[in-house]
Amino acid sequence: MAMWRGRCRAIGVLLLCACGMVQGATYKYDDTAPFAWETASTDVNWDRSNTSYPVDDDKDVVNIGFNFPFGGTTYSQVRILSNGILQFGADQALHRDYENEALPHSGGDRAIYVYWDDLNPGRGGTVRYSMYGSSPHRYFVVSWDDLPNYDYTGVYNLQVVLYEDGEFKFQYGNGNATGDSATIGVQVNGSDYTQYSFDRSNAVGAGTAIVFYRDRAHFALSVQSSVNLCRSNAVNVTVTRHNSDHSVDTGYTGTVDISASTGNGSWANVSGAGTLTDLGGGVARYVFAAGDNGQAILQFGYPDPVVTNFHVNDGSATEHHVEDPYLTFRYGLTDNAADDFESGDFVGSTGSMSWAGDWIEFNESDGASAGDIAVVSDGGSQVLQLRDNDGGGEGVYREIDLSGHPSGTLVTLSLDYRRSDLDATTDYAALYVSGNGGSTWRELDRFTGPGSDATYQSVSYDISSYASSNTRIRLRTSSSLGGSDEIYIDNVDIGIRTPTCGIDHYAVSHGATGVTCEASAITLTAHDGSHGSAEPGAGTRVTLTAIDTDSGGVAADASWSYTGGGSFAVIGGGQAEYEFASGETSVQLWLSRPAGGTVNINVLDANGASEFVDEDPDLSFEPSALRFYADGVPDAIATQLAGKDFSLAPGAQVVSVRAVETDSGSGVCGSRIVGSQTVEFALECVEPTSCVAGQTATVAGVAVPGNPSGSVNAYQAVDLTFDASGIATFDMAYSDVGEVIVHARAILPATAQHAETQLYGSSNAFVVVPAGLCVEATDPASACASGDASCSIAAAAGSGFDVNVRAVGWESAGESDTDFCTGNATTPNFRLAGIALSAQPVAPVGGATGSLGIASVDLAAADSGSLNLTQSYDEVGVVRITATPPNYLGEALSASQSANIGRFIPDHFALASGSVTAGCGAFTYMAQDALGIDVVLEARNLAGARTHNYRDAFAKAAVLLVAEDGDAGTDLGSRISGAPGSWNNGLFSISSGNAVFARNAGADGPYDALQLGVRVADNDGGLTLLSGRDMNAAASGDCATAANCDAATIGSTVVRYGRVNLGNAHGSELLDLALPLRVETYRGASQGFVVEDGDACTVLGAVSLADLDASDGLLPSETCVWDSLNLSGVGCALAGQPAQQFTTTPTSGLFTLNLQAPGTGNSGVIGAQVDAPLWLEFDWTGGGDQDPSARATFGIFNRGNDLIYRREVR
Repeated sequence: MAMWRGRCRAIGVLLLCACGMVQGATYKYDDTAPFAWETASTDVNWDRSNTSYPVDDDKDVVNIGFNFPFGGTTYSQVRILSNGILQFGADQALHRDYENEALPHSGGDRAIYVYWDDLNPGRGGTVRYSMYGSSPHRYFVVSWDDLPNYDYTGVYNLQVVLYEDGEFKFQYGNGNATGDSATIGVQVNGSDYTQYSFDRSNAVGAGTAIVFYRDRAHFALSVQSSVNLCRSNAVNVTVTRHNSDHSVDTGYTGTVDISASTGNGSWANVSGAGTLTDLGGGVARYVFAAGDNGQAILQFGYPDPVVTNFHVNDGSATEHHVEDPYLTFRYGLTDNAADDFESGDFVGSTGSMSWAGDWIEFNESDGASAGDIAVVSDGGSQVLQLRDNDGGGEGVYREIDLSGHPSGTLVTLSLDYRRSDLDATTDYAALYVSGNGGSTWRELDRFTGPGSDATYQSVSYDISSYASSNTRIRLRTSSSLGGSDEIYIDNVDIGIRTPTCGIDHYAVSHGATGVTCEASAITLTAHDGSHGSAEPGAGTRVTLTAIDTDSGGVAADASWSYTGGGSFAVIGGGQAEYEFASGETSVQLWLSRPAGGTVNINVLDANGASEFVDEDPDLSFEPSALRFYADGVPDAIATQLAGKDFSLAPGAQVVSVRAVETDSGSGVCGSRIVGSQTVEFALECVEPTSCVAGQTATVAGVAVPGNPSGSVNAYQAVDLTFDASGIATFDMAYSDVGEVIVHARAILPATAQHAETQLYGSSNAFVVVPAGLCVEATDPASACASGDASCSIAAAAGSGFDVNVRAVGWESAGESDTDFCTGNATTPNFRLAGIALSAQPVAPVGGATGSLGIASVDLAAADSGSLNLTQSYDEVGVVRITATPPNYLGEALSASQSANIGRFIPDHFALASGSVTAGCGAFTYMAQDALGIDVVLEARNLAGARTHNYRDAFAKAAVLLVAEDGDAGTDLGSRISGAPGSWNNGLFSISSGNAVFARNAGADGPYDALQLGVRVADNDGGLTLLSGRDMNAAASGDCATAANCDAATIGSTVVRYGRVNLGNAHGSELLDLALPLRVETYRGASQGFVVEDGDACTVLGAVSLADLDASDGLLPSETCVWDSLNLSGVGCALAGQPAQQFTTTPTSGLFTLNLQAPGTGNSGVIGAQVDAPLWLEFDWTGGGDQDPSARATFGIFNRGNDLIYRREVR
């Protein structure tokens, strides 16, 4: 890289930052265009030529896939530039221009400036392109995804879409693309350009779309944004012919083809005066008639969830991309996760779905009751308060599992907010969504100042594209939202629209055996397709019919009743209607049949949903029976926890059985048993259909055998005591899970009033669920109680470590998360698919959330409730793993979180980029602070991606520079200084233009083949190595052959020991005197110091003159340096001849230094000294390095040929 690339802009120069467009510009723009992010898949292959900074400032010429008209010329290829530009035609070297300018830009013709800024693909991110569609509606996408800028202060997401008709659209995703240091626009040439913005803050943001277009006749389409398939599968589409100024062309009578981008659907004419032909495949042909006045209303139908838009073409005009909205076909809203914060904590959950965890603070850790991020009272309600008095940007995030929903499912995020005393636009809270557990975020909105709100404002967003197993929402403050600046958030809601348009079927449950003297409870529950509870919707009316199983007809002697407050009506013998209220999923009704017999319940609603055969058992009414009660209510045993006595909380119920007998005369219920009686009990496993050996149900402390579904034969006798009301109360528990029924039977001996008889009875079917899930890393080395960088190593990022997920029974009250892993017994009959696994980072604080290698697990029958898996985590740090189960047999289960797991370290280090730049032309002087060293190292996971959390205390590795000349086997790296670096977000960066290669006390070198490299010591047991090692500076020979490579090469350069030499001179006092002045480098013992003719950097300082002999009568003032501009500091009054003038920079290693003749009678010696750079001083006298000096002697003349020998002595 260049030694300096800061963003220094002219100060005091008026810069026009407003949107601009020259008169007669080809392109106009509309920034209200619909935003729809496109995906590109082909990586740009940078050609790395004609650039000083490959990849950073680079280009690639690619095929568009169609002929694209631009500025009056069509092009089949385009040049993609790394700095956010497309350029057509001949190469203008625009890719090398990394500092953006206002348009027009010289050398920037035929260019589309999507976001001209100093972006750097060499530091991360991707640039990709793709072509989609079919003629004549093809489009070409170029996307700059997660690109950092050169200074690495943020990442940018932007793209351009080139449409086959010549229009193009800019789109900006989440990140730092705001326009504050960028040029956005288009330039055909220097007089034809359209500038949208130049260095304008907040010119664009996440979700901005700008269409550039030419004035042309076109078609505009108007359609509602979405269609609820539960009500209709058709929508009206208005097609209007527009003139170039967007006015309606009322005289248009052409023929158009209109097609849906889905490639399917049907068309009909609603009110058009012309004729329409449905051609199939989502295509129709419409002939405009004069009576249309340029506008026709058509109807488009589609049966399934989809997102589409429309293409129109009459052979000369097409749709305008600003006037072509997207249409979404979706189903109705049935489920939501919500938090109204009335819990007063970060745990609130008020919707029909469960969150995956609580609100998690970042950059703040005071909890919900204190600090800047807290739950407080506002206007009589509990709300979430956001502010930042620490200046770092604080907030909370929360995760939810939104997986398992079909394509087209609409997911909406809504909330209420209120601003309080926000002073400026820099005061805000930003709302984000992530579809990958927080690895990347999309900013949805900013609640920004200045201003205050008297009441709460409601907002809503479509986050369907972010629905995943680890969807997260995040609220983050700006760093200036402090003092009294506050933003309050309430009623956070994530709503899910499912494709069932209400429900799939109904489930009927009861006690299987009733008595003729009292009504039996019938529970009707609406289910979706996965047998989970669903809302039929307010006003949904269902008809219930009791069918006599013997005759197959309606049991007219059976009667229905209801004791709730809903809408209920008896419509005849054996039949009734119930109307569901809003929010209701089930209802309990009562059915009686005094005449006895067996019935089955049929259900039918207005939408055609009915009972499900496997959830609709028969009900037998007997004269006498054993009936089960919970809290005195028949057939009402609710969901229980495995291993817990039913009488204990949570879900505490008192379970009893009563021998009920119908009085033959009055029909009133009486007690058949009073006192001690042996009753036999059996457990039936309904789902799963068999019980697991060794697991038991207990009644009154006695183990009761389990039986397979439909084959109950094994009973166990239990002694009970029935009170005067004929009721026997007992403790009950079940060690395993599943849907079960408890059966009872008793043989009663004959009495004076009764013959010997056998009574039977069954409980209602109820579900026993695990108390929770235990999630734990099984290797003790993975335990990280302190949750910081001091923990031992669990695994390298992306490598496997062992995890166990198991369902467990209850042990004690109040258990959660890790409590389930200490002493709780496994429930072996637990089977459940789709248990989502997600990672929650613990450390470093505020770090990136990595991804788990296995995001979902299934516990099958063979697992016996416990699954061992080899998991991986692709980031560095300490995490917890949360298992979030879906509904189990229609019952919601809580998510469970593991203990801290870690420490995770990088899998390897990699040299992302490296270069060495000479400081003086082709070489650098020893001790010269001009050696350029640029290094970017990355800590990476097993897949080769950077681990952003390798920072702070987790970044333990030391990075050392090494150097070797040729293959000498001597490491010279210790002589290099001035190239500091540090770890930040997984990057170790050195960017120095003033590094120094130290001089020794004596001259050495030259090092004409000095190879520099980096060596990394992980300081973590040597487990993380540097990949791509290709040198060993401390050993000669091929390190690959010797298998001792320990460093990676970053580049080669030349380093030499240098000095400036000033020689003595003598001559007549009547003549000017030239002193030899040259720069020299040491070339080894055989050559010594020679003139350095490659010097391109040395600048000398001033010259000083001194009187070396006070007795000779020559003073320094009697001579001077022939100079210009007095560079020497002792220049003559007049400038010397150009050839004589003092030079401070060398030519082929030589300088010019001439002293003026002192004149007649001025003989003697003058001392001269030149101020040389420190690295070119030399130890001339053995007393240390000093500036060069010499003697200038005037008055010496040639004594003739009789002189045999003369030697200069210093």
